[in-house]
Amino acid sequence: AANAVLEITAPEPDPDPGVVEWNGNSYSKVELPYSIDGGVEQYIYVSGTVTDFSSNDVKNLYINGEDYGNLQNQTELPSSIDGKYFIHYVPKNHKSHFEINGENVPPKFILNIKVFLEGAL
Repeated sequence: AANAVLEITAPEPDPDPGVVEWNGNSYSKVELPYSIDGGVEQYIYVSGTVTDFSSNDVKNLYINGEDYGNLQNQTELPSSIDGKYFIHYVPKNHKSHFEINGENVPPKFILNIKVFLEGAL
C-alpha cells in the first residue's frame, strides 16, 4: 500500500495587518472608501486602489510623509508604499473633513499543499 505524506507550508503573513508601524507611529487599518468628520487626530492607513481624496478645514494632512495640508481638495496621491497609503490627519475644528475613495484589494493568502505518494501503487 502507498503512504501519502502531506506537507503544508505556512501561509504568507497578512499583508494588511490591523496596525502598521511606519515612520515612528502606529497606523490603524481602515477600509476604502473612508471618510471622517470632526476634531480627532488620526493615524490611519488604507490598502487598495485609491481614486481620489479631498479634505477641508484640516490643520495638517500628511500622506506617506508628504504634506497636503495646504492643498485642500488635492486629488493626486503620492506613490504608495508597499501598496499602502499612510495618512496622518490633524483637524482644525469640528468642521474638519477628510475622505479617501477607492476600493479595497483583498489580501492574498497562499497556502502551499504538496502531497507525495510513497511506494508502489
